[in-house]
Amino acid sequence: MKQLYLLFLIISISTSAQTLRIETGKSISSFRFEDSQGQNFENFQPISKSFIATGINFEIFESKLDLTLDVIYNSLGSKGSQPTQNNYFEWEADYLGIALGVEYTPFSVGNFEPYLKAALSTDFLIHGNQVINNQVLNLRHLGEFGDATFFYRGSIGIKHPISKNTTISLAYQYINSFALSQVSQGGDSKLYIYANMIGIGLAINLEKQ
Repeated sequence: MKQLYLLFLIISISTSAQTLRIETGKSISSFRFEDSQGQNFENFQPISKSFIATGINFEIFESKLDLTLDVIYNSLGSKGSQPTQNNYFEWEADYLGIALGVEYTPFSVGNFEPYLKAALSTDFLIHGNQVINNQVLNLRHLGEFGDATFFYRGSIGIKHPISKNTTISLAYQYINSFALSQVSQGGDSKLYIYANMIGIGLAINLEKQ
């Protein structure tokens, strides 16, 4: 129900947007675990997954700064081991989120426009599994994954027009979650999810339609 509400929200306000976007690509994600003493567990390894996002831009000041609103479907995960205890771990988690941000296009070089983007998102777990040795657990039943997860997102990219009203883009994005707490029974440890993402996108200028 929460996910449907986010989708309806995007649709209901899209009529006033200047630009409609869609983007897809690869994400290389991993976890960072910090125990109650502030020590990091070093044996997490990244997993390659994919993402897809659709969004809209609202022009704020001429064409330099836009307000952005995105719906993002993102697959994240990690794997790791404890050789001394002969343990193996693996996580796979699919999130649906909504992100609010700003996009800044400082200048253009010919037909190329580099841009910077910063956003905050609220993401909800759609599906996920945790594998510990031969045991598989549903992440939705684990407290730290069951609630909304908040991410901060930073992007750098470049845009190039391919027609009068259509632009293609290539972007790198880094995302990092706020701490997911209560991972251990003591409740003092923290888990962070982060990812490096490369995506290609298309944008349609609705004002030129």
